[in-house]
Amino acid sequence: YKMAKLTEEETKQLYIIKKNKETILLELGDIKLTELKLQERLTQATDFLTKLKEQEKSTVNSLEQKYGQGTINIDTGEFIPL
Repeated sequence: YKMAKLTEEETKQLYIIKKNKETILLELGDIKLTELKLQERLTQATDFLTKLKEQEKSTVNSLEQKYGQGTINIDTGEFIPL
């Protein structure tokens, strides 16, 4: 093959492809960053849920030791024994 010059249209098409590749790489980077941030939020929420369950269990145990088994009306603060 001998050296040839691309047409203006061919050069333009290659340039568009190059720019679109750059754009999609930036988009994929943004998506990955968002994914990492969501994973961090999920981890924090899961940790909070674990602590909340521990707090709930501790509170229930404490109330059962003090009042025995029963139900509590949170709105009125009344304990109803079994």
